[in-house]
Amino acid sequence: MRLSNAIGAMALIAVFALASAGFSPASAAIFGKDSRRPVPQSFRAASDAVGTLRAPGRGSINECNAVCVSSQVIATSAHCLYFPVRNGSLPRLPAVSFRNAKGRSTIAGAAQGQAAWNVIAGATFVSKRKNWIVSRDWALARLAAPVCQGVSLDIVTKNKWGDLFDKVLERKIFIISQNRYGTRLRLEFADACDKPRNALELGMQWLAIDLGSREPKHLIPHRCDFKRGASGSPLLLKEDGKVKVLAINAAESDGRILTDKLGKAIASQVNANFAVSSKAFASQIGLLQKPQTPMARQSVRALQSGLARLELYSATPDGAFGRRTRQAILDFERRYGLTISGLPTPALLATVSAAVAAPEAARDAVIAYFKDPSTGPNTALAIDPKTGVVGQADGSDATPTEAAESALSACLNIGGDCRIFALGDEVVFKPDDASNTAPPSPTQSR
Repeated sequence: MRLSNAIGAMALIAVFALASAGFSPASAAIFGKDSRRPVPQSFRAASDAVGTLRAPGRGSINECNAVCVSSQVIATSAHCLYFPVRNGSLPRLPAVSFRNAKGRSTIAGAAQGQAAWNVIAGATFVSKRKNWIVSRDWALARLAAPVCQGVSLDIVTKNKWGDLFDKVLERKIFIISQNRYGTRLRLEFADACDKPRNALELGMQWLAIDLGSREPKHLIPHRCDFKRGASGSPLLLKEDGKVKVLAINAAESDGRILTDKLGKAIASQVNANFAVSSKAFASQIGLLQKPQTPMARQSVRALQSGLARLELYSATPDGAFGRRTRQAILDFERRYGLTISGLPTPALLATVSAAVAAPEAARDAVIAYFKDPSTGPNTALAIDPKTGVVGQADGSDATPTEAAESALSACLNIGGDCRIFALGDEVVFKPDDASNTAPPSPTQSR
């Protein structure tokens, strides 16, 4: 019988037993004897992918780690980019830099003031820290310089609780991180990631996370040693002779990360560091393989206005792509099950605009249409305000005019008002209006 299976069967009892045992969480991310040491020769190649991320604010700096997950993209913790630095000012994305064994790079677009368009994050933490959901604490950034070429690591896209637990005990899971000692940085390795008082205790930690965290699917507890400043460092897995990124370190041991679903007495006993599984951002890496093209300010303003009507954006629409706009987009994407990116795009503007126009009962159906990956760039959608979608035309082969003509044809069969959307531009059709005998112009459709 596998050890992980035995632990899984007994861990629920252990959760409640530990609550009365007087066991308190560590005050730092080191468990017992510090196991960090220089990177072994066998892992030197993998260590070239790990580097230091510096995110300057006004007069202070957030210093973290990051790891190359493709030839152009690094992964790190979102809080490294979006939590205020010590004096309360926010990090400036154009000033963010990454340095590894191959050199230094800023975020792509930084020189043009477009760094924000080349970052994807799971959260921006606009709300107070008490609402921090650790499993969203990940970020990706496309780099301007080729410092990740030839050294990037693959990511783990499939894992199971029991399999990971066994690999922890077999010391196939470890951390490589840059750690600061005064003015010096050291690249260090730690693989003593079990360190329980007994095997059952570590299994209890995993079960407690699953029961108590708000979004447990992408949260991995572990006891690899690291200290503050190593946020964003990779939790690595060696399998099939290759080193892969299993997760990104996000938080030190802290029972407050769990909700009251476990009760405070139990949650406070959870004694583990926390990492965000690479499964949380695996599908987003490809979105940054090419430089992002910023939307016009007028289009961003229209997007902000739509998000405001959906009660997701509370600031004044100004056309600037900042932290609050990114968070509003993330909230919209999560609400309707869209791919998480936080980026303003023409397709997103079309989706938000259609969602605003559609009756609430039909909103899910409208968004599902735009969510379909087969939906092409030239899209027109006819929406009956009472019943929802009634006609559509899309696909890479459809021109804007053809798409608009198809949607217009659908509207001709509807009594009452019918609204046509063509990539976010709304045309209100009324059967008795002679101007509707022709479709919208190609310019209007785009």
